Amino acid sequence: MCSSVLLAEDDPTVRAVTACLLERTFHCRVESFCDGARALARLQEGGDQVELLILDVHMPYMGGFELLEAARAMGVGAPALIHSGDPTQRITAEELGAKFLLKPWRAPDMIELLASFDLARPCLTPAERADAGASRSA
Repeated sequence: MCSSVLLAEDDPTVRAVTACLLERTFHCRVESFCDGARALARLQEGGDQVELLILDVHMPYMGGFELLEAARAMGVGAPALIHSGDPTQRITAEELGAKFLLKPWRAPDMIELLASFDLARPCLTPAERADAGASRSA
């Protein structure tokens, strides 16, 4: 289970949908920011507590690449996911050691990518929980 995600995204709809998906599917605690400068200020207060960075490339004041570079310079080692509507940004994201997702993304694609991080595990469906409970009692 993921405990702490920093989400920096300037589009309020994408920010809300992403946060909801993280909270409901992975039970994450999500801190959302509308620009890179505010997200950086949060990292300066305690970036070692953040377990995953999800960053948009183009945001006011500071973009996702600049934010990721600043986070790394501060010693924040959390894995990162960069998302952008520009497919050419994949190369830069990967050069910075981040995974990349093209926007607009579909929820199943985001869930699959998040599940590839060791810290993120999708929650079980009610049927899966019942099966797990039955196998433990057998």
